[in-house]
Amino acid sequence: MNEIEEAIEQVLGKGGSDLGLGQILIRAVIIYLVALIIIRLGKKRLLGRSSVFDVILGVIIGSMFSRTIHSDVPFLGSILATTVLVLLHGIFSSLAFRIKSFGPLVKGHAGELVMDGEIKWDAMRKHDMSQKDLEEAMRLQINSMDLSAVESATLERNGNISFITKSREPRIIEIEVKEGVQRIRLEIS
Repeated sequence: MNEIEEAIEQVLGKGGSDLGLGQILIRAVIIYLVALIIIRLGKKRLLGRSSVFDVILGVIIGSMFSRTIHSDVPFLGSILATTVLVLLHGIFSSLAFRIKSFGPLVKGHAGELVMDGEIKWDAMRKHDMSQKDLEEAMRLQINSMDLSAVESATLERNGNISFITKSREPRIIEIEVKEGVQRIRLEIS
């Protein structure tokens, strides 16, 4: 072992049950800072509205870094491996952006669940969506349970359902009062 490795091992410990509380805290702080740098430089939307492709990276990073803090996993090797995974993720994201056929391979594709107020049951089965799931999304997204008002509903790649509602012409109701009093015109949207 060279002098640098020995100094690092003295501060960070060998890992496992040999770690003291101070060494675990130092490892945790370093891992936090490294993770913050990797995420900020590598994948800015990792914790936003992400596709499964993005979530997988987050789970792997969390698992690797968790083990690095308290076990005998090689500290620098774990940081390097995580950096390589983030770079690979960035390359795949870039390829998905540039090559039209590559995007669906790594990020999936959207699925049309409703068209012109009619549920597309084949698509619902394909995406394991129940009618109750669709109704819940309708209540949350468009505050309605009226399928006839939905032009389309799409299961997006990030798992959300987006709705496009039909534009409705306002109903006009005219009320005429007899004996020349008045005429009232109501426009109901």
